[in-house]
Amino acid sequence: MVPRMAKDQAMGQRPGKSLTASPISLLTRREWFRGIIRGAAAIGSLGSTGYRCRPADADELHSLVGLKRSNDAAPGVGQTATAPANPMAWPFESRRELIYLHADFDATELEGLLEELHGLPKSLSQILGLTLRDSVVHLVLFQQEATYADYVRYYFPGVPIRRALFIRRNGPGMVFAHQHHDLSEDLRHELTHAVVNANMPNLPLWLDEGLAEYCEVPEAQRRWRNPHHVWVRRAPSKCLDVRDLEALPGLERFGPVEYESAWAWVHFLMHHPDPKVKQLLQEFFREQMQHSGGGGDHVTNEAGAIEPVSRRLVRWNRQYRTLFNAHFAAPVPRNG
Repeated sequence: MVPRMAKDQAMGQRPGKSLTASPISLLTRREWFRGIIRGAAAIGSLGSTGYRCRPADADELHSLVGLKRSNDAAPGVGQTATAPANPMAWPFESRRELIYLHADFDATELEGLLEELHGLPKSLSQILGLTLRDSVVHLVLFQQEATYADYVRYYFPGVPIRRALFIRRNGPGMVFAHQHHDLSEDLRHELTHAVVNANMPNLPLWLDEGLAEYCEVPEAQRRWRNPHHVWVRRAPSKCLDVRDLEALPGLERFGPVEYESAWAWVHFLMHHPDPKVKQLLQEFFREQMQHSGGGGDHVTNEAGAIEPVSRRLVRWNRQYRTLFNAHFAAPVPRNG
């Protein structure tokens, strides 16, 4: 696999990821992919030349923060697609329990990937050490990049065009993407955001992105065969410290180093041989989920916020950074 930043650069884009705080809800109660979901907003239907939906308030649309690779504007942002006079239903629809697939092409060949994505919540539950709430996710796929771009421009004017985007507010999570070589990687990444944010909407950005990077490869490859592993092993000392990641004010400050560092710290916390390391991470997740649900006991700092991961690491071992570097210097098993 080619590292994400190389893929983005090949596409003429600087790396960027999904924003996940306060995403929007777009549709009316009666319109959600032909009235499937109550209480969500209807995104629209596929037509022969474009898309149509009920008008949405411009301020609400511009409050959208849920897109992947959103650091920079892309060519054509701000343009408006033309809605069709007679919108039709999606040509292909499928469901795997909580994942609804809607596509403008015959996506039968993606049923295997959909089955894999169906197992992602269970996998995340094991990673987080939590029993996760069930959350519906609507996955909307387009065969052509141009059609996808027109759809995004029409429904999300001003939003940078990226390979995939995740949106959620009060209704179900929504993931939009188009067919391309690394679609499976993008969908794992965005579905991770969807599941995590349905349970911990206030998770720190570095952990949200680090988890998505960690989960964007098949489960069997997460420990040893993520492309980030190759890059981080070359110079783990160049990764940002977890305290630096915690201090980043927003996604606009994330670049290749930040994403690799976020992935590396999640990997270290998940796979260090001392079980106390994974335990402190899962305790942090538990407190985040309790805090999101409005209850539970939390380890708080003097400002009343949940104690950050960096302070927990210091309590575990003040030399945690040295142990982090050593973690990636260890040899990779041949059968890893």
